[in-house]
Amino acid sequence: MLNAKTERKNTDNYGKKQIVKDGVIQADFIFSSNGYLAECENFLPVKGVYAHISGFADQQSEPRV
Repeated sequence: MLNAKTERKNTDNYGKKQIVKDGVIQADFIFSSNGYLAECENFLPVKGVYAHISGFADQQSEPRV
């Protein structure tokens, strides 16, 4: 489960971008990231959670959720 701090960052990165306005991080760092999805711009998902299910591959390339 994503922690509250991560959820707030996602909401800000795709919404008001206060973190950029405050000079905490440069806009290029966010917008040039492979993980940034322009389609999520100004979109607030159900219950404010951007990643309901996340997965990865383990050392044997087996999918894990």
